[in-house]
Amino acid sequence: MTALGIDMSSRDADLFYWTAPSTHGKSPEYLAVSDKIEELWARYLRLCDVEPLPQFKLDEIQDEIKRLDKEQEYLFKRDQMAISNMRRQLETVTSGKATVSS
Repeated sequence: MTALGIDMSSRDADLFYWTAPSTHGKSPEYLAVSDKIEELWARYLRLCDVEPLPQFKLDEIQDEIKRLDKEQEYLFKRDQMAISNMRRQLETVTSGKATVSS
């Protein structure tokens, strides 16, 4: 088969692939909570725009968002603490090797 004078069967196989989306080092739990918060905010705004609702329903959504914000903050601090602990361990290992080799 030829297209524009190029023999298609003699070409290399197509090696294109989509890369996995970047998480920027965030944990899967953190990303799940972030997605849930975004969904709740979208739902809250959609419900506010469509029709007036009883305030207690909107308050329930806001309370859930506040709870998830606290959970997200906890997960962020946990992840940051894990990163700093890994760095400290790496520093102690590399400094220990430096003193041994001296």
